[in-house]
Amino acid sequence: EIFIVAGQSNAQGDGRFSNAISSLDERVLAFEPNYYDHNTALIQNFPNFLSIDKFTNISGNTNIGPIGFTAWCWGELGDQLVKKLNVPVLFYNTGLSGTSTENWLASISGKDTYHVVTGVKFDKFMPYHAFRRTLHSLLSIYGVRSVLWHQGESDAISRVSELTYFNNLRDLIQESRNNTGEKIPWVVARVSRYEGINYPNIISGQNRVISTIESVWAGPSTDEIQPFRPDGAHFENNNSVNGLSQLADAWNASLSNQFFTQINPILPKGIAEIKYSCINQSEISLKFDKIYQSYQWSNGATGSQIQANSGEISAILRDGFSNLYYTNRINVPNVFPKIAPIVSPVISIVGCVGKTVELQANPSKYEVNWNNGTIANKISANQVS
Repeated sequence: EIFIVAGQSNAQGDGRFSNAISSLDERVLAFEPNYYDHNTALIQNFPNFLSIDKFTNISGNTNIGPIGFTAWCWGELGDQLVKKLNVPVLFYNTGLSGTSTENWLASISGKDTYHVVTGVKFDKFMPYHAFRRTLHSLLSIYGVRSVLWHQGESDAISRVSELTYFNNLRDLIQESRNNTGEKIPWVVARVSRYEGINYPNIISGQNRVISTIESVWAGPSTDEIQPFRPDGAHFENNNSVNGLSQLADAWNASLSNQFFTQINPILPKGIAEIKYSCINQSEISLKFDKIYQSYQWSNGATGSQIQANSGEISAILRDGFSNLYYTNRINVPNVFPKIAPIVSPVISIVGCVGKTVELQANPSKYEVNWNNGTIANKISANQVS
């Protein structure tokens, strides 16, 4: 099961003293590369696409990539889900501290957008850019069950109305689906508490999204979890209450057996297979059965069809939505036969008039271009040729 965490600091994990708990089950995993600098609150050198083979078990101080900070509640939640489902669980974290729904929407088009408390300008295209590139990088190869959205405190500070919150989150959800061509499921937590005050208009906006938009599931109600938060906003595990553990419990309750039955995941598409044919005894042509928006071959080529005479060749492709597709690897020298096939009769070279003789090429993995135009490993002959 694969989840993308999104939202603000109580999604990202950016509290002061979280005391996050490590996962106990080795099947609870996090995407490992991380591009968030906690000291500057800036995102550094975010890549064009995420790697597909860099994962780690979640310990308490694991910064869940690509921009998460600490294990937060996600390591504990992963343990509970693994126990319930008996499958591995993987988290990507694209939350960003202090972001409002307006920040998320503005960042889609690269507009300047600012932290509602500090006034600091967010990196251009952030936070949506990190979220979008995460979706584009993982959907084809791994798929995803849902987005886990935990956000609302910044909108509460800004006194956002129910209608504005609903419109902003509705448009954000639709943008994620338009960007990928997939009906990405979302789980929306009910979140508003800041400095000891709950904001019913934010909760109403979240409930409206849950009740009216397709493939959106009700996440936990979190305002009454650890209501007296040490810094006024963030959950933490401390001597008086394990707020993060309670948050993990609440998420686990929302991600019920009914959720996994009713919310269909986006399934992986698998790798795109490179097709090749021999041009001569040392060079091959490589291409694909379908057309993609762009092609980036491992040898630097960018066309839809290339030729190669050495090396190991693979490619990263983009479809019309910019979703990434990955390919098998072709070791060029290995495609040429190392042993010349030998043609021999299956039973006997002697045949009677009106009967056929069956001939086969060995090794049997080879197909042969026979002189009558047939391409096969075996052929039935009834005349001298």
